[in-house]
Parts: sequence; C-alpha cells; structure tokens
Amino acid sequence: MAHNVDIAADLERVHGAITRALEVAVESSAKIQAEVPTDHELHGFTMFIDCFVTFLEGHHEVEDDIAFPYFKDKLPETPFEKLIGDHREMVGILKQIDTANSKLKSFDNISTAAGELNNQLIKLKKLWYPHIDIEQTHLCGDCVCSVAPQIDQAKLAARIGQHNQEQSKPAQLMLPFLLYNMPREVRTVFAQSFPWIVTGVLIPLIWKNKWRPMKPYLLA
Repeated sequence: MAHNVDIAADLERVHGAITRALEVAVESSAKIQAEVPTDHELHGFTMFIDCFVTFLEGHHEVEDDIAFPYFKDKLPETPFEKLIGDHREMVGILKQIDTANSKLKSFDNISTAAGELNNQLIKLKKLWYPHIDIEQTHLCGDCVCSVAPQIDQAKLAARIGQHNQEQSKPAQLMLPFLLYNMPREVRTVFAQSFPWIVTGVLIPLIWKNKWRPMKPYLLA
C-alpha cells in the first residue's frame, strides 16, 4: 500500500541513526584505546566505522545536491551556506577518521590508532550537534509541509533513494548499518518504502554473515 512521503520525518530518522552511530563510535573507540579488543571485535568495529564514514558522506551529498537546492528559495530563513560550510568541514574530519581507522585495521599500535580515531570523532561530534539543531529547526515537518506539496516530496524521495542506491555500497553492509542504528519502532516506519525482500529476506538471512561482525555495535 502506498504511503504519504514525509521528507522531514525521514531526514529526522536518518539524523537519529547518524547520531546514534556517532555516539557508539566515540564510546567504542575510547574503550578500544583503554583495552585491546579481540580480533573479531576490532574487525566489526572498523567495519562499523567504514560504514559510518561512507553513509555520512553520502547523506551530505543528498542534502547539498538534492534537498538544499529544492528548499533554498522556499525556506529563505534557513542558513544553507552555513550548513554547506559545516559539511565541508566535516569532510576533512571524516578523512582523518578514515585514516585512523585504516591504522586500526593494520592491528599495529591499536591503542594509539584508537586514540587518534577517538579525537577525530569527538571533533566531529562537537560540530554535529549544533549543525543538526539548525537543520531540524529550519527543516522541520511543519516547515517542509508548508512549502513542499506531496507530489514534490515524492519526487525528492525518489531522487534521494536513487542516489542512496548508487552511493551506499556495499548494500549488504550499508543497509543493515542504517536500519539497525534506528530503534525498532523507528526502523519499522522508515523501512516501509523498502521492498519486502530486502528487509524480510536479504538483510536478516542472505546478507547476515556479511554484516554480522558489526552486530555488537548495532541495535537489536
């Protein structure tokens, strides 16, 4: 059954997943810095960080290239240049996170690499919270619905979905990463637009061995 598209609500759900993943990454990197993990734990964590970096980069591309241009003239009070500037600053931090994560994968000087990773994640966190407050204040549900008719929201959602499909690879890691950083009740609503075979068969069954190492860092 078709359902109404709510771009603002979907963005809020995605932001919540990113926030949750960032908090887990900060906490887990600090733990790894203090106590060397098993090889299996470290493999799962570095996979989690790879997905986090890829997803956040892709999410910012969606906003910069699709969402913000649509709303720029419709919501002129929104500080889009500030938001885009934040995204550019985050790109540099994400590169540093990726570099530190690559060092972790080498299993050499794990504590030092985890410390470097933790420092960059904390830097990102300090930028993320005020950034997301601006977005969710100016691109709230009422704001979006007041300027974007349902047909436009559906078109935007289709473009965003196509972008995510092209950029969020490998899907067998990226989709579980996104969905299992959402609480079950949020995940259920968000996943309504996904084909049933993806959420009912591919992720929980066929792809499970691929993303299983990340399971300790994901929600049930």
